[in-house]
Amino acid sequence: MREELAKKQLKELPRWQGYTGPPMDLANMRQNGVRSLAARCLDCDHRAIVNVDDQPAHLAVKSFEARMCCTECTGRRIDVRPNWSERAVTGNADGRHAK
Repeated sequence: MREELAKKQLKELPRWQGYTGPPMDLANMRQNGVRSLAARCLDCDHRAIVNVDDQPAHLAVKSFEARMCCTECTGRRIDVRPNWSERAVTGNADGRHAK
């Protein structure tokens, strides 16, 4: 019974919350066609795009959160993610992604 409940709860989680593998590093991010980070201050909602071309490939994307400070409010609670909006979209004419 407990195992069934745990499986059901796991299925209800968003996909990213169920992920248990290693954190994304800059090498993997670059392999996915992304070369910058999208940073957002959790205190004032200021947003910025940060180019990380000069950073070593082994660094985890989330490791940049502790290194950043908001240029608007000087807050240190920063959410950092790959800037997926710069990723090249590859797809067919009908909008489906190529396989």
